[in-house]
Amino acid sequence: MTVVRSVNETYDLVVEATGGNALNEALKYVKPMGVIAMKSTHGTDVSFNSTMATVNEVRGRLHRGIL
Repeated sequence: MTVVRSVNETYDLVVEATGGNALNEALKYVKPMGVIAMKSTHGTDVSFNSTMATVNEVRGRLHRGIL
């Protein structure tokens, strides 16, 4: 499920729980210095734009339980 109100809106917290290329998609919606909570268990390697995450000082949180 994707809940996005506007392609120009950004959020303090973005939860990635769908797999695929969702981490890079989450980077588009998280505010600088925001958090991406990663809930997915990927069955394959996942690419991630670490440069964009570093420049925007995005924090990542790995979750296996309740947020």
